[in-house]
Amino acid sequence: MPAILFICTANQFRSPIAAASFAQKLSASRTPDTWRVASAGTWTSSGLAAHPKAVAAAAPLGLDISNHQTQEVNSSFISEFDLIVVMENNHKESLVLL
Repeated sequence: MPAILFICTANQFRSPIAAASFAQKLSASRTPDTWRVASAGTWTSSGLAAHPKAVAAAAPLGLDISNHQTQEVNSSFISEFDLIVVMENNHKESLVLL
């Protein structure tokens, strides 16, 4: 099963919304179990909640990220993914340093 990881800075806004959106598209295409979908942050601690404004921004899109918990990116975690999508060039630079 292919695995995709969305990366942003704090993993509290952009990457959880991107991951939820991708998962929603998979579900709509009736292939929800064909990809592993996750998100992480380059500058965060694991276990934090999504930002309340992110939860509010995701809701009109039909996305529920209210149970999201942040994941700190590290080299062993990213090695589990086939495709990594970053939100900014500096996220890619951070991954290169891992």
